[in-house]
Amino acid sequence: MSFLFIAGVSCTERIECPERMEGVMVCAGGSSWGVAQTRASLPLSATVAPLPEGTTLWLLIEEPVDPDRHEFDDEWKISPNYAMRKYVVLGKDAALVPCETDEDGRVVGDPSNNRPLMLRDGWYKFHAVSPAKELHDDLENDLSDIALIHNGEYVLATDTRWEETAPLVVEVNTRSDMGSFQMVKLNPLINQTAEMELRLYMGDNVTDVDILPEGVEVAGVQEDRGTGVPFHWSTDNSYLPIRVGNKYNWLKVTTWEWEDDCLVGRLSILPTDATTNAIFIVFNISVNGVPTQYMATLKTQYFESAYRYTYSFQVNVSDGIVVAAWDNISNVKDVRL
Repeated sequence: MSFLFIAGVSCTERIECPERMEGVMVCAGGSSWGVAQTRASLPLSATVAPLPEGTTLWLLIEEPVDPDRHEFDDEWKISPNYAMRKYVVLGKDAALVPCETDEDGRVVGDPSNNRPLMLRDGWYKFHAVSPAKELHDDLENDLSDIALIHNGEYVLATDTRWEETAPLVVEVNTRSDMGSFQMVKLNPLINQTAEMELRLYMGDNVTDVDILPEGVEVAGVQEDRGTGVPFHWSTDNSYLPIRVGNKYNWLKVTTWEWEDDCLVGRLSILPTDATTNAIFIVFNISVNGVPTQYMATLKTQYFESAYRYTYSFQVNVSDGIVVAAWDNISNVKDVRL
């Protein structure tokens, strides 16, 4: 089963702005789950929600080479007036406020006294990636914009594969006699990795299921080269490739929580074509207090970015014997969980 995951930001009540001003304050979109049906547009079932306060992102602003032309197929240049920099989401309306972060994208210091991003009149185009981790040099384009992505990491970015998540092109056109400031709401960001969701259900004669310290391991996913796979997030039509081969990585599912009657674990992986190799999931779990190990094998799998793939696993006890039933539903489309 596949679901799209989108995320973005919107603007704040705790950020103070002048009562009378020229220009606009910049905000962004939201987060959403929806059944994937088309590459051209997100489905009508998708819903949008704001990113949590404290989320960080890099924002790149472009301006048209020719100010009189501003369509998608026209030439753009990096804005000489607004440098690429880091922002943090603050307040219930999620304003974009300049900040500093560590190499993992966590905020350093207190940005609450900083002024939000304001734009003068003109045409603008916006690219963004979250979190605002350390970036690396792109020597070909003379820009430090390469994000290195590893298995286990969630990375949200502008994406031209869907209309709603494409870079926003907008005109700022204000009047000096306006009594209040305006806001520019950026398009949502979308996840660049795929997500595996593992659901453990308690079946017949099972009263307790828990994850042992050895945890649940997934092996056979796309190699991330140790240093990470490069992602040129600030370039149109740029996204993580779906590769074949080099399925040597393994990692542990570290986050588990109870949802209704099942134990749910989620893991972010690089997009990959695993149709010619097997992916192994080793469960080290406790069933009614008894340590138990299971292995599930996934074959002919194909993981696309922005999709969630859900796998269900039910544990039963029959005549004193623990039986594990594996239900692979990752390839079923348009079915509700």
